[in-house]
Amino acid sequence: SEFRFLLVPYSYYTISPQADFLAEAVELGFPVAFVGGRPQALADKPGAPLPDALSRIPVISLEELPAYAAQFADTRLDSKMPWLRSFHYVQESDLYMLSNESTSDTFDGLVRLDGEGVPVVYDGLSNQLLPVRMEDGALRLRLEPFQSVVVLFGHKAEAAPQPVYGDSVLPLRDWTVRYKHALHQADGWSEPEQWTELRSPAGKHPEFSGWVKYETVFTLPEGADHALLRFENAFDVASVRVNGKDAGIRICPPYQFQLEGLLSGENRLEVTVATTLERAVMALPEDPNTPPMFSRKTGIGYPYGLVGEATIRF
Repeated sequence: SEFRFLLVPYSYYTISPQADFLAEAVELGFPVAFVGGRPQALADKPGAPLPDALSRIPVISLEELPAYAAQFADTRLDSKMPWLRSFHYVQESDLYMLSNESTSDTFDGLVRLDGEGVPVVYDGLSNQLLPVRMEDGALRLRLEPFQSVVVLFGHKAEAAPQPVYGDSVLPLRDWTVRYKHALHQADGWSEPEQWTELRSPAGKHPEFSGWVKYETVFTLPEGADHALLRFENAFDVASVRVNGKDAGIRICPPYQFQLEGLLSGENRLEVTVATTLERAVMALPEDPNTPPMFSRKTGIGYPYGLVGEATIRF
């Protein structure tokens, strides 16, 4: 690991090994800052003076800390986004993993990264290198909640060309829905239910854990060769097949799937959403002396399955 600066929180006392280390860092020109104040004495050597070099270390307040740290950043944003996490790895070239850890906010802005060469984005779910949109020397990125991307610099392989979608949108309705319980797989799929909109089945089947299968058919106008399937939300893992062919799997937003090469006249869409075992475990009996905060029942109403709008853009 490589460290760009060192922050030392305030303490009245320090010890001589730490004081000597900080003094050596200052003499070598490594950035060091005290947060909230300098130490005043050595705990292991009462009465001994502190190294003179410590007096040259700046003192910053907590309020000044973000601005101080920003000057050393290898990831810089043109707008505030406290939930954007950046990991920087240096191997044959610079590699960044950017992750939006917000549960609700989408990041759509410019990101400036330190790196040599032309950047490309790697999408691990589709195993593709994707081109990036550059503006004023920065990457234009859009990351929905929980979405991550890997940015590679100086990669020799070319990014895959991306389809261009039109402005036409087809809402998907009239779903056939079935269930298969994780603890009773031998029973197979349940009897079908007919839905006209996608909603969580948690209210009707609160203790269900397993797979929910959604099926429908759709037809696109002749010549609509490029189509993008998108679900507003899926809990927890969604896999898609179109006309019996695999269209991919998604574990986080955006829940969207490219359908190029999978379409025919009338198209059969099958979406299988896998839940966790959380609800089945919550339904098990528990010790009556369990404190409420540790009860397994607290999350039994969490949504699962497809929820919200389902559309195809073409």
